[in-house]
Amino acid sequence: MRFFGRLCGFLLLVVLGSGPVPGANPGLDRIYPPGGMAGATREVHFYGNNLSDTVDLLFHEPGISLVTYEVVSDGDVRAVLNIPPETEIGSKPVRVRTKTGLSNFEYFCVGNLNEQIETEPNNTQDQAQSIDLNTTVDGIVENEDVDTFRFHLNQGQRLSVEAQALRLGNTLFDAKLKLLSPKGHEIAVVDDTDLVHQDAAFTHVAEETGEYSLIISEAAYGGSGSSYYRLHVGEFPRPVMATPLGGQTGATAEITW
Repeated sequence: MRFFGRLCGFLLLVVLGSGPVPGANPGLDRIYPPGGMAGATREVHFYGNNLSDTVDLLFHEPGISLVTYEVVSDGDVRAVLNIPPETEIGSKPVRVRTKTGLSNFEYFCVGNLNEQIETEPNNTQDQAQSIDLNTTVDGIVENEDVDTFRFHLNQGQRLSVEAQALRLGNTLFDAKLKLLSPKGHEIAVVDDTDLVHQDAAFTHVAEETGEYSLIISEAAYGGSGSSYYRLHVGEFPRPVMATPLGGQTGATAEITW
């Protein structure tokens, strides 16, 4: 009788142990760098949890394709993406597919400017990172961090700057921008704007020729390892307002911005 009881217990364990064990669902927290240029390839890290059995990336729109990937750890997948030249500019939802399921989606942004990664240290004007105009800088603002960039402007040259931070959806990152003259004087300080709300943007016409500095920080000097941004700097049109405010249907109107 004792042997029969032990045998039943053993068989019960075998039956229960042979059934499928549900795997933990993958989770996607953030993507860095958070974007890339149309017509280029881009190495990107996908950070999250339960990503060790990754098999593919699923974009919700056709175009961007996965070239290769490597599982760095359970929370980090390094991938190389191909972004065709005809890919529309904007934010593209993407999920990580693993053997056990699909992650939530995060956004990968496609732009039309050359891309550059922010490098530390760049907290002061002396440490400012040199960039070319018509560049998108992908960076991170840590707690109490400021990132400084330097570029050349000629007198009369129009500069447009726009920060994508809160719109990336990683964290509540309220970006603030400062533009310094070649002499180090503040000539523009922008926090919130009507156009992009807590993501700052402005246009400035240079009054003198020289090296200008651009500073991005969190408005209250906060920040974190998830405070990513895409900083667009160049001569592209970025109107924050225009006059006149309207025109007649069927007519040609001259607009100043």
